[in-house]
Amino acid sequence: MQSTAQSAAQPASQPVVQSAVRSALQPAVQSAVQPAVQPAVRSAVQPAVQSAAQSVAQPAVRRFAQPPVAQRSLGGVDTLTAAGFHGDGGWHWTPRPTAFRTTLRPIPHSSFSIQWALEMSFPTSYRERLLSTMASIDVPLVDRAIAWMQEARDQNRAIFVAGNGGSAATAAHFVCDMVKGASHQTASHQKEARFRIVALGQNLPTLTAYSNDLDYSDALVEELKNFAQPGDLYMAISGSGNSPNVVRAMEYANSLGCRTLALTGRDGGKLGTLAQLNIHVPEPHMGRIEDAHHIICHMICYSFMDG
Repeated sequence: MQSTAQSAAQPASQPVVQSAVRSALQPAVQSAVQPAVQPAVRSAVQPAVQSAAQSVAQPAVRRFAQPPVAQRSLGGVDTLTAAGFHGDGGWHWTPRPTAFRTTLRPIPHSSFSIQWALEMSFPTSYRERLLSTMASIDVPLVDRAIAWMQEARDQNRAIFVAGNGGSAATAAHFVCDMVKGASHQTASHQKEARFRIVALGQNLPTLTAYSNDLDYSDALVEELKNFAQPGDLYMAISGSGNSPNVVRAMEYANSLGCRTLALTGRDGGKLGTLAQLNIHVPEPHMGRIEDAHHIICHMICYSFMDG
């Protein structure tokens, strides 16, 4: 009879006992195990997750172009955004500011599929890199260039500015600002203080005549020979620093006894070693080099307009 009662009671009491034991032991086990397990799990998982995120995201961020799109059929229609910059509520895998974001997009059909798109805001990325480029400008060298410009003006010296392509446009813009905006009567001068400054290569018939009859690399130096005198200032603007026509004009200006100033990028090129004063922007991207050169020209010009 006792055996029968035990066999009948055991199945009924066993769940109650298990529940009581589980309730008593679970908090103790969690408090003992969790602190030990959690750091181990984090240290094991986090590097793998970060490495995977970097391997996917970093190439796209570094391309400075329209990002690629990858698709996976996983299901769902929700949208999730995690940004790596400016506190959009996301994760940060890269030490440099970027405009990287991962977007989970809905697809307008009934199947369980998700389009994952890796996106980078190009304007924001360009702006951040441009700010970094601006910070690399050697301001004391710009101050020296301003002093050279002022001395040329006060001593009635001529200033010649030259470049190619976008740099030719920067040269022309700089001359426009100096002729119109920076040439005026100042408190320290009883008469008007005007810059005698011109941009080489702006006369199209002259430029094409020299290029056709001699060589394009001779076009600037031959024009310079008609006007330059010892003590004048020659300023060359070149992203690469290696454009033959501005380099030849620099060589001639040095041999004549002119002061020579260069705005360069990348590694400075030949102009960097030839110029008596080289304001070098150590940036590989031509667009941001030209941006920086334009800013430097405004620094020089507006020191006379606003300073």
